[in-house]
Amino acid sequence: MRLAAALLGLSLSVASGNLLAQVQSLGERPFVGGVQVGCPGTTTYVMPISDLAQAVPGEIRLSPAFFSQPAVLQVFVYAHECAHQIYGGGAAGEAAADCWAIKLGRDQGWLPPNATYLIAQSVADTAGDWTHAPGPIRIQQMAACYDMP
Repeated sequence: MRLAAALLGLSLSVASGNLLAQVQSLGERPFVGGVQVGCPGTTTYVMPISDLAQAVPGEIRLSPAFFSQPAVLQVFVYAHECAHQIYGGGAAGEAAADCWAIKLGRDQGWLPPNATYLIAQSVADTAGDWTHAPGPIRIQQMAACYDMP
C-alpha cells in the first residue's frame, strides 16, 4: 500500500513538474499582437489551457494557440482578460469585459471600425455557456458598446 501511495505521489509530482516546464512568464508588460500591453497588478503567463486566454486574480493566462490569432484579436482578448481583473467573472463580468475591451480599443485606436469584424468572427459561432452569451448576442452587445460615448 505504501509503495502504491509513493508511486502515486511520484506520478503527481512528475505531472506537475511537466506543467511547470510548460509555463512561461511574460511579466507585467508583455508584447501581445506586436504591441506592449499591461494590466495593473497582473502577471501574464503562457501555459497549456483549454481556452485562448483566461483571467484569475493577479494573472492573465494565455494558451500557446493565442499567438496564432490576428494581432488585433490578441490585443482585444488581452484587454478582455484584463477587464476581468476589474469586473470579475460570471455573466455580468463577461459582458462588462467585452464592453470595456471594445471601448478601450476604439479609444486607443487599435480597434478601428473596419477591424471589429475580426472580433465578431471569433465569437459568431459560439453557443454560449453559463458565463458567455451566445455569439450573436455578444456581437450585438459589443457593437452597442463600440458606438457608446
